[in-house]
Amino acid sequence: MRRIQAAMTSVAPQLKSPDRESDADQQQVYLLGDVYQGFKQVGELEGYAKAFYQVAAETAGLSLEDLVKAVYDLEKLMAAWQKREKQRLKEEDAGQEI
Repeated sequence: MRRIQAAMTSVAPQLKSPDRESDADQQQVYLLGDVYQGFKQVGELEGYAKAFYQVAAETAGLSLEDLVKAVYDLEKLMAAWQKREKQRLKEEDAGQEI
């Protein structure tokens, strides 16, 4: 865990350009997930992501390929759950408006 934390401390926050001209003098920081990029194959990894995945795979005792596949598969499951949950909440809210 310490190795992962050490790797993550070298990652600087990403700044995004302001949405409006009135915000031009203010720097905005991306929110968690704003610049998220998923990886389906090891060949897509580069830079900090590759270093992070390598440390995580070694720490977990997995090959890099197995870790990338496991994370990708989990992300697909989570996305499907989020979609179902949003639909459920939307239907629940619609039922309470009566």
